Amino acid sequence: MALPEALAKLGAVRFGLALIGVLALGACGSQQPSKFLENGDPPNVACESSNVCATWGWCGKKGDECVAVSDQACQASRACKVSGLCSFKDGRCVAKSSDDCDGSQYCRENGLCSESEGVCK
Repeated sequence: MALPEALAKLGAVRFGLALIGVLALGACGSQQPSKFLENGDPPNVACESSNVCATWGWCGKKGDECVAVSDQACQASRACKVSGLCSFKDGRCVAKSSDDCDGSQYCRENGLCSESEGVCK
C-alpha cells in the first residue's frame, strides 16, 4: 500500500471513530455526569473522615449533610489554620474573637488579625 493510500485509510478510520463518539454523546443526552470536586469524598464517607471535616471542620452529621458541631473540630480544620475560623457557632466555624485570628495564616501574611462579623479582617 502506497503512503497516500495509507494516510487516506487512516483518515477514514479517525473520522469513523469521531463520528461514533459524537453519536454516543448525543444518545446519552446533553447533561454531563456529575464529577467529584478536587479533594472531594466518594459517596458514603463518614463525616469525621471526610475532606470537609479536615478542611472546614464539618465533622458531624445532620440529616444527610456534614456540619460543624464543636470548637474542637473547628480548631483542627484547615479553615482555622488559614483564615481563623476556629470557633463553633450556630452550626458553622467562625472567628469569635481576635484570638481566633491571631494564629492564622491570614493574620501573619495579610494583617487580617481582628475579628469582625465572624471573620478575620
